Amino acid sequence: MTRKGKFKFSDYLRQLRKMRQLTLEKAAEESGVSAGYISMLETGKKEYPTAKTLKKLAKAYNIPHDQLLTMIGYITEQEERSGGEKRAEDSSLFIFDLKGLTDEDIKDLEKQIELLKLRAQFKNNEKKD
Repeated sequence: MTRKGKFKFSDYLRQLRKMRQLTLEKAAEESGVSAGYISMLETGKKEYPTAKTLKKLAKAYNIPHDQLLTMIGYITEQEERSGGEKRAEDSSLFIFDLKGLTDEDIKDLEKQIELLKLRAQFKNNEKKD
């Protein structure tokens, strides 16, 4: 994200790769996309890849390719929902390293996130009043 909070695909793509602990070379090997091209995407020298390239990157980064397509506007959230994909509300721009957590830990984490969302909603409603 930038200072103003605007989503930057380049930053997100870099974060995905680092969360998977992949070097550019390893990401290239796993995706079939050149390391140079991935680097250009991560630095913003190339804005957005084709849908075909996104599918390759999503597979290497172990995320649903529809998530990437939605994030950069190739498909809308409505199209994603009507296509039987996960609801847009369930997808997230945040990536968590869940290694070592049990299913119970993950459920507790999900509950905490829901509580934080409710708290934020409450605060937003107070500001409107």
